[in-house]
Amino acid sequence: EVLEYMTVRKFLNRVERYAGIVYSDELCTGAVTEIRKTAGRYLDYLHMRMEKGYDLHNTIFAYPADLEHAHEQMVDEINAVRNERKKVEMDKRYPAIREKYRGLCRHYCYRSGELFIRPVRSGAEMVEEGRKLHHCVGGSNYLKKHNDGKSVILLLRHTDAPDIACITVEMRKTEILQWYGAYDKKNDKETVEEWLKNYVQYLKKEEKNDSERIIRAAG
Repeated sequence: EVLEYMTVRKFLNRVERYAGIVYSDELCTGAVTEIRKTAGRYLDYLHMRMEKGYDLHNTIFAYPADLEHAHEQMVDEINAVRNERKKVEMDKRYPAIREKYRGLCRHYCYRSGELFIRPVRSGAEMVEEGRKLHHCVGGSNYLKKHNDGKSVILLLRHTDAPDIACITVEMRKTEILQWYGAYDKKNDKETVEEWLKNYVQYLKKEEKNDSERIIRAAG
């Protein structure tokens, strides 16, 4: 595929330039390894460009000035497209997440101080939450559990920044199973756990009130 856009010599010249090493039979093992690694990265970069439909006859795309930076940009671009596809796929595979959202809101939505919490809206939002916070909540395991009602995924956010992912909480009824922020870390742990403790007390109180209303209505 690459040879449709450049000769072998041009490809090798670029690899040598990116590696900062001129190939010869006298190179040490380390230098040869570096050239091979650079060649692999360059091929990977070119493949991603082709996958996205870029015209490699354009020298700006075929011969980037900074291979490392250009490669990272293409990885981000490819991942963004794959993430969008996954969001659409998860919405279709787990439709109950979206269907149950309003009902769960009536039970789980809560606001106190500078924070508020709500259920996740859809499979797509769960995938996006996992992507933004770099943890596994967007994986099939959590999607399936929420979809099937085995647990509930909740988003804890700041009231002045409701669209910015902050902390993800997994609950079962009034029990908090786990909570994590970005990269599975627990920044401001004491503050968050105190807030969640009050939240659980609120849920239990509401659950008790609901039970009493049902009993009075039945009597």
